[in-house]
Amino acid sequence: MEKKTYKTIDKIFSYEIDKIKGSRFIGYIIPILNEEEFKVEINKIKKKFHDARHHCYAYILGEGDNAIIKYSDDGEPSKTAGAPIFNVLKGSEVTNALLVVIRYFGGTKLGTGGLIKAYTLASQAVIENTDFIDIEIKKTVKIRFSYDLTKQIYHVMSNFDAKMIKEEYGNDVLFDIDVNIAFIDDFKAELKEKTDGRCEICH
Repeated sequence: MEKKTYKTIDKIFSYEIDKIKGSRFIGYIIPILNEEEFKVEINKIKKKFHDARHHCYAYILGEGDNAIIKYSDDGEPSKTAGAPIFNVLKGSEVTNALLVVIRYFGGTKLGTGGLIKAYTLASQAVIENTDFIDIEIKKTVKIRFSYDLTKQIYHVMSNFDAKMIKEEYGNDVLFDIDVNIAFIDDFKAELKEKTDGRCEICH
């Protein structure tokens, strides 16, 4: 079974395409983890490019059915900017990312089709010039066990490349362990097997 991961970025990338009928289109892709970070980053972009006509964007947070998505035309005709940007972002299968396309109006209107094409091209250019990373999807398993089982516990953790995130020592030992979500059931089963059922899995 392969580890479960998600595709994202860990730094900002930008790209400006050639002018289209005098208009400049500058794309930025920015890592964000929540909607508060989105607000901070979009305000930075608007401040940096304060003299631009439009700051259109799309973002995706999380994965699958629980993903949070939003996009904006920022004054462009409906569905000519935000939606094309979102479609490119979604098609790249990246998450926890904000894709912004800034437009400096060049004096010539592009029309609905022209705008969709321009925002799509600008978004694709950024994606093509971005270095993506894969992040493991992990879940925390909390266990309780007696001191004499410590060696067995560490052995099982090693087998699953599990990471310790918290440990407490009292009458018993309490570990909080991060495990790739794809291996959770097998990890718990091996803990029980290697400790003869003496390891308590709290959650």
